[in-house]
Amino acid sequence: MPKQGTKTVEFWLTVGLTVITPILNAIWPDAQFPKEAFYAMFVWIAGRATQKYFGLSDASGNPSYKTSEFWTAVIYSIVVAVFPDLPQESFIPVVTYITGRTGIKVKQSIDEKNGK
Repeated sequence: MPKQGTKTVEFWLTVGLTVITPILNAIWPDAQFPKEAFYAMFVWIAGRATQKYFGLSDASGNPSYKTSEFWTAVIYSIVVAVFPDLPQESFIPVVTYITGRTGIKVKQSIDEKNGK
């Protein structure tokens, strides 16, 4: 059974992103921190919430931060924070990968539950 509530990586990541944005904006008021840097993380958090809604069971027992979707979101967020002038089209492959992997995992979970 997946962890729920405050015991999850996605909960603490959401709290951290919510707290860090105003702090960064206070530190650098003239150069606003690009909130777009966090969009990939929010897509990953939504994907994890979807997995948990459908009752994803990870047989390997790996924590969520050991997934490629998580690290794709983290790396993209860092790159956008460092290079805020990246074209917005660079977000499309990242979102496609994160949602695609999430969709595959949800489908596998549903198939396991249905005995397929």
